[in-house]
Amino acid sequence: MPNFVVAVLVILITGCSSGNDSTPQPALIPDVPGYDFSAIDPMLTAVLPTFNDQVYVAIKRDNELLYEFAAGGMDENAIFEMASATKWISAAVILMLAEQGYFSLDHQVGNYLAIFNGQGKGHFTIRHAFSMSSGLYDETRPHTNSTLTLEQSVDIIALNTPIIFPPGSNIAYDGKQMQVIGRIAEVVTGKDWRTIAKEQLFDKCGMPDTNYDVFGINPAVAGGIHTTAHDYLVFLKMIMDGGVCNGIQVLSPQSIQEMFTNQTNNAPVLVTPWPPNHPDFPYSKDDLRYGFGSWILAENPDTGIVEELTSPGAWGAFPWLDRSRNLYGVMFTYVPLADGGFQATVDTQLAALREIRNIIDNNILLN
Repeated sequence: MPNFVVAVLVILITGCSSGNDSTPQPALIPDVPGYDFSAIDPMLTAVLPTFNDQVYVAIKRDNELLYEFAAGGMDENAIFEMASATKWISAAVILMLAEQGYFSLDHQVGNYLAIFNGQGKGHFTIRHAFSMSSGLYDETRPHTNSTLTLEQSVDIIALNTPIIFPPGSNIAYDGKQMQVIGRIAEVVTGKDWRTIAKEQLFDKCGMPDTNYDVFGINPAVAGGIHTTAHDYLVFLKMIMDGGVCNGIQVLSPQSIQEMFTNQTNNAPVLVTPWPPNHPDFPYSKDDLRYGFGSWILAENPDTGIVEELTSPGAWGAFPWLDRSRNLYGVMFTYVPLADGGFQATVDTQLAALREIRNIIDNNILLN
């Protein structure tokens, strides 16, 4: 296997109607010399009805397109909603601010937001919040309420959301804890969250179509991004390149390593979106743990090295990278929760990743 192979899997699926009764046919672009990814074709064709017959798939090596599968007019410039795939991008912004000295990842929330101290909830840290281990959890959703500002939503969280376990002792997946840290970013910089993200990341890396605008006036730090596959791939390549994009070191290698660190060790998983004991979890894991702003998809049990990260969204968006094989990519879908959302797409996504690993590991080349 070449040591420098970089491949990208992109799956874009939208729930929009094609506007007619005919079934769109996938457009298959002939492979160029390289790995033989043709085994992915039937996997994607089989799920076209589930995904409203609209899907785009691309595999690249660096900037070289190796494979493409398209149906329903999708391409890498289609703009759609990310839901929790937002979390990974927000994590990068928070790491940038920490590098610049605005706060430490191990500072307590109460250092910056007095309202949390007043409620006896100021003792969890920025690191806890971005590793889903703060203990702040309930099923309310002020963090995605489109009638609230970021500040208003965080005040509601402080007053009403309980801390259900000591910080760091368990994992409970809930975007409200990241929303709190977004408000801290506003307080320490004197700028609104959208401006912070634009100046810190989007402008530097060339991500012009990425915006926190899904939930109106509420940026929804853990789930509010509209973006394109093109922009998200720029972001993932920055991570793969050790924090460099457009020749600019936007994140240090040390901050990148925070993403690839199991921040929760062996803490019990209380709340997770993942189906338990999935047969396509790498290394036959029973469940997945959290890094900094993204899920650890693969942690080598022999070396303890985190190899793969992902940050899937509720509507099926699935960014992913694999440092052990130099692979990165996204599987973006828009399947409404009423139609199953992430739970309707995750089996196909994990199976596709399994097939890609197999193709690379077994050096399956085109004739």
